Amino acid sequence: MRRRFALGDGCITSPEVVVRTTLQHELGGYDPELRHTGDIEMWMRFALHADVGYLRGVDQAYYRVHGQNMSAAYYASVVADLRQRLAAYTAITTRDDNPLPDKHALDHQVRRVLSRDALRRAGRAYDKGTLDRDPVDELVAFAQETSGDVTSLPEWHTYRLRERLGPKRARVLSPLVLTAPARRIRQHARTLRWQHTGI
Repeated sequence: MRRRFALGDGCITSPEVVVRTTLQHELGGYDPELRHTGDIEMWMRFALHADVGYLRGVDQAYYRVHGQNMSAAYYASVVADLRQRLAAYTAITTRDDNPLPDKHALDHQVRRVLSRDALRRAGRAYDKGTLDRDPVDELVAFAQETSGDVTSLPEWHTYRLRERLGPKRARVLSPLVLTAPARRIRQHARTLRWQHTGI
């Protein structure tokens, strides 16, 4: 659970989860208020009340990508994606039956994670020269309303640097701004640690 809050995304990419029927009946199914992240919230809700097992190294599902995938429209709007993820995590931290003693700290953590993600995306719009297509103002507004003081986030400073440079110079200098590669390296390191230790 804490690993999920540290990453701010869902770890299940297709319906490869097996849940005891008694647990499903006890805790309920999808939350209809969470149209696109109801699965994330549901898996975490189950994890609050039962142990989780993971089978590594075996095929568990096949996912067919086509034009009618529910996720197609959902991922088309990065701000909607971020808002839905925040809603799923907030639904967990505000549950009365959440036994985690540090749920307020986890809420603060996931808000920072999602705000940083929004600011990275806004900065990449300068790198790619896609300010006319990417919702930069919405991404920055989401970060500000979600995290509060964005000035403490490193991504805020790299975003502001790109903003001061302007799209042309930011695009030329983008190889020098290592926030995206650094994030991929950190995520890879966390994945390797989890595979070896399970934490």
